Amino acid sequence: MKKKWNLLIITIAACIVVGFIVMTNDVNQLYRIFLDSNKIWLFLALTCMASYCLLESGVLYYTANSIRRKLSFTKAFQATMVGQLFNNITPFASGGQPMQLYYLTQASFQLGEASSILLMKFIVYQTSLIVYSTILIFVRYSFFSRQVSKLGYLISLGFTINVLVVIGLLLIGFLPRFTTKVCKLIIAVLAKIHLVKDKEYTTTKTIHQITEFHEGFRLLLRQKLVLAKSIAITTLQLTAFFIIPFCICMALKIEIGSVISVIAASSFVVMISSFVPLPGASGGAEGSFYILFGIFLIQPGIIAVALILWRMITYYLPILIGICFCRIH
Repeated sequence: MKKKWNLLIITIAACIVVGFIVMTNDVNQLYRIFLDSNKIWLFLALTCMASYCLLESGVLYYTANSIRRKLSFTKAFQATMVGQLFNNITPFASGGQPMQLYYLTQASFQLGEASSILLMKFIVYQTSLIVYSTILIFVRYSFFSRQVSKLGYLISLGFTINVLVVIGLLLIGFLPRFTTKVCKLIIAVLAKIHLVKDKEYTTTKTIHQITEFHEGFRLLLRQKLVLAKSIAITTLQLTAFFIIPFCICMALKIEIGSVISVIAASSFVVMISSFVPLPGASGGAEGSFYILFGIFLIQPGIIAVALILWRMITYYLPILIGICFCRIH
């Protein structure tokens, strides 16, 4: 039932975006802009998205095999695309990991092993994203803040959410007893205001998850070489994703002064989208892209075409491919 509601939200959001673009632009002009685009650059944009998924599969493949269990790259890619599907159709991308956990257990991994693998992968991704974005903020924030008023508040909010996630993970990893006490207190408060129905069940489940997380974190710390290589691969993965709008700009024959500025804008879009509690950050992703890339793409029609292409390549296409992999399984 929740999946149907999420798909409905995605469909409505897509219709609103397309409706807004159609009402504020000449459809024939948008079509001409697309026809005149450089298809080689569009192919490169698709290649970057494919690289993003393949590199993520590589991290999963490498991490899984580091604990002396054989996982084929094909299975790793299948799990990645299914994870992409459920990340894109659930709020805060919360559905991907449970589905990947299921796929790993189907590939003969024990539940604890699978949890440790996904934990390692998640920590590496979040940490790499924060470090990457921090560097870009120092390098290009002043340029964007001069162009877009109050941009700092939006980026800071998204950045803070991502940092808090990592801090929470580190607290569980290094201070499991303290984290357990805090979680018990939060559950007790939520139970009093009737937001938690079964206090005992929720507490037991939370303690079990904290224990599993802590064990996985200890395993992560022992795998220093795996950690370093995973960070390197994830950095390449993020670069592939962030450079997609640059390829689209080139396809639309827009002169971009700096590739770093486009990569920074892509990173800021991800940061701003982090606090949008809708599947695929619907609305927030499109709005932040429209505002930030409006700095480079002055003509409204070109911005609209760029937005559609970017969303199709980075969001809707992975959903369609993920559905195909679900059917294959």
